[in-house]
Amino acid sequence: MAMEEERSKKKINVEVKVEFQTENLEKHHSDFERMIKKQENVLQYCYLKAGSTGVPGKIIFQVTLNKQHQIIEVKAIENTLNNKNLENCLAKEIKSFKLISPDTTREVSFIVEINIENFQTTK
Repeated sequence: MAMEEERSKKKINVEVKVEFQTENLEKHHSDFERMIKKQENVLQYCYLKAGSTGVPGKIIFQVTLNKQHQIIEVKAIENTLNNKNLENCLAKEIKSFKLISPDTTREVSFIVEINIENFQTTK
């Protein structure tokens, strides 16, 4: 019970960066960062569910969005947190995000970098 209480008080700061790999979409970085940042509660949930220790780090995913605005692939390409449970939870949640593709004529590929920093316990 005390462990559950302690975990529920943990909070992390999450920084999200987006980099498009599909050409001519650079102007959409901030829109996608905002859309993903809105999901911060889900990212927090994954962090706590995975039993992360508060060590800062990052996980970088390559994401592919099809012409119908569906995320069809989420693949971790770097994980400095070395926490497979966190990686799997984040990948699953990112795949469920509803994003509007900036280009409906082709698949769009982009990188999502999730930086987890400033671990703190709230009172």
